[in-house]
Amino acid sequence: MIAISSLVADGTAVAMPADGAAPISSPAPGSVPSRGTDSNGGTGRNDHGGQIGLSVMPGIGYRMIVRYDEDQICVDATGPDSKWICTNDVPAFVDIGLAFGLTPKLDVITDLRLGLARDDAPGIGRQFTLMPGIRFWLDRHSRWKFFTTVQLVHDRTGQSQDGVSDSDWGARNANGIIFDPNRRYGVFFQLGETLAFARWFRIEIDVGVGVQVRYP
Repeated sequence: MIAISSLVADGTAVAMPADGAAPISSPAPGSVPSRGTDSNGGTGRNDHGGQIGLSVMPGIGYRMIVRYDEDQICVDATGPDSKWICTNDVPAFVDIGLAFGLTPKLDVITDLRLGLARDDAPGIGRQFTLMPGIRFWLDRHSRWKFFTTVQLVHDRTGQSQDGVSDSDWGARNANGIIFDPNRRYGVFFQLGETLAFARWFRIEIDVGVGVQVRYP
């Protein structure tokens, strides 16, 4: 049987079967949905490659300090400042993070830690720490992604002590998980560990929950 095609006013092609059966219409040009469009900006991707990210994470922690010199004073939770090993809470802080997805598996990052509270000791300032580094994504194609970081730590928290420098250097690792409902934003939890050694030997463990927005 030979079908005759005709165009209706809206541009839809209609095939007219010669035997009088019901006409078969095909979609008008431009009306076919584009492939790959979804909640992730039409890309179908869940990784962060090529994106710029901005994050905010409040947190708290706990620290241990081993003094190098008997003239140094460290803050201990039990009160006396003359102990060689001091343990105490890390005052509440907020980390502001900037990231760039160098590859789908690797981000270049810089975190700035700002103290929301102070140590319970005269003269010690609020935390001010810069932490540049890299972040590895272990499940980059999933909405739930595990990550780990390697970061340099430069602490500029004021100490107001002659025997204690206001500048401290160390290294940091943070491990966590992020949930990305959309490629544009995510919510994450992380656990971090910091080792510093210039001012005195210091170990810190901190936890936080944050949000990240990304573009494009």
